[in-house]
Amino acid sequence: MASIFDWWLKKSRRLRSALLGPFAKGLVKLGVKANHVTALSLACGAAAAFFLFRDRTIFITLIVLHLVFDALDGVVARADRKNKDGEFIDYMSDRLVTLILLSAAFLNLWNQIIIAAIVLKLVHHLIFVFSRFRTPVLYSRTFFALFYVFGFYNLGALFVVVTNALGIILQVHHLVFLRLR
Repeated sequence: MASIFDWWLKKSRRLRSALLGPFAKGLVKLGVKANHVTALSLACGAAAAFFLFRDRTIFITLIVLHLVFDALDGVVARADRKNKDGEFIDYMSDRLVTLILLSAAFLNLWNQIIIAAIVLKLVHHLIFVFSRFRTPVLYSRTFFALFYVFGFYNLGALFVVVTNALGIILQVHHLVFLRLR
């Protein structure tokens, strides 16, 4: 039985493919691979973290570029259909950007909520990886980034805490009651 998360993921993939598909096909014809777009996404996300407390305009520009490239890499991958490792690389890149942003916020704010967000994010996604990607996973990066765009750093970190705590609860339920094999 498909979950609401599966439904949302399919719906968002269809929307991204409809909006970005023609552009992605053009990139594939030029020889651009999904991993190239993922690398751009990672670079923009990491650079955004550097500018988080230095220059708001540059931060917003880079985080928006990160999200656009992140949306585009999956569309390019579906248009190209040749990369088997791309999904994992994209997954790790997205998690890394979130952790880099949280770390940048922690280094500037020294806040316990941010530490909790980092720890829960790591635990939640390590469970997902060690379950061989078979437990539910909740994603929080896009909304988290929006909180940061508007300067709500603690609220963004709290959103990550709540999302990942709920994700861990879902994973434990999945592992204990559904007997993941």
